[in-house]
Amino acid sequence: MPLTRLFYLLPLLFLFACSQVRQTPDAPEVEYINIWHSEDGPISDSVAIYKNRPFEDALALYRDADTVRKFASPEYIPAIYLEVFKIDGQKFAVLSDTASTAFYRFMPSGEIKRIMKVEVVLGIKATLHRSDLDGNGYGDVRLTMESGGSYGDDNLILFYDPGLRTLVYNDNQWLQNTTVNRATIVSHSRFLAQTFKAKNGSLRLVESEEFLQQENYGKRLIRKFTEEGMLISTDTLAAEED
Repeated sequence: MPLTRLFYLLPLLFLFACSQVRQTPDAPEVEYINIWHSEDGPISDSVAIYKNRPFEDALALYRDADTVRKFASPEYIPAIYLEVFKIDGQKFAVLSDTASTAFYRFMPSGEIKRIMKVEVVLGIKATLHRSDLDGNGYGDVRLTMESGGSYGDDNLILFYDPGLRTLVYNDNQWLQNTTVNRATIVSHSRFLAQTFKAKNGSLRLVESEEFLQQENYGKRLIRKFTEEGMLISTDTLAAEED
């Protein structure tokens, strides 16, 4: 290329380079949701998030932490519950707010992959329970979110798959007011109780009890199932008086 032509092109190349630099986004600004036990007391905890970006982006800020538990009370806006934990050497996170709840896996590649997301929202309290629900020797997780009042709480259950080395949510349901006894999980509301068996990474409905009338002294419809889902029996009983 002749030097004269190169001389005329240099200003254009300089302008192009500057425009490319200006288009490079700045690093996101980090801010904190501060938590107080009282208005006049010191800060008791803080949740780090990216300013003006979705909550789940903040998981990258906890990439180097093996365990984290953060809870911002719904009395302060925005409300958020974050927990990072490990199972079988694999790192996971749960993130819940006033819109939804989701579980994530920190992949070996560095990607933070979402496992599931449901419209179960943060209540007045959230607690992550870890135990071997299906008896395969690996820890599973049950997230309990208390809502208060007569409503009770919601529960999400994910099983750890040792072959895939990840958590699996394959029942697509959440449970209310659960009672866990080894591999038996009972979910109950005012007019319905369901008993599940945890087996091979899933929940199997084995019994349901439903009030046919929405009052304390109505009849109850009891259905029993095999672990494969086949109906064994159906009985209608008078409700027991208190």
